[in-house]
Amino acid sequence: MLEFKTVHSGIDSLYLSFKGTLKKEMLKELEMRKEYAQSEDENEQALAVINIDAHLLEVKDRGMGLYVYVLGDIRYRFLQARAESLPFMSSLKANCLTASAYITQ
Repeated sequence: MLEFKTVHSGIDSLYLSFKGTLKKEMLKELEMRKEYAQSEDENEQALAVINIDAHLLEVKDRGMGLYVYVLGDIRYRFLQARAESLPFMSSLKANCLTASAYITQ
């Protein structure tokens, strides 16, 4: 079972982290999609996406600090480092947090 740690929360965001290791196939996929994002060809840039659990996430052309892979959509942002010593970081944006308030079961 994964153990999440709340790193920070604010009015419009929630930041979580957990330690884990991505499969080598996923790291290769992220590297390929990042190369597409860095291309000057718009057709290749359009391929810089990954579909995870029905979410089409854009892979950004550059990392952020120690995190070499940044991917996300309007609701989520994920950061992945190459070093296994760094945790996987995830942030939920405001529209994702507030949207759940309008859903009834």
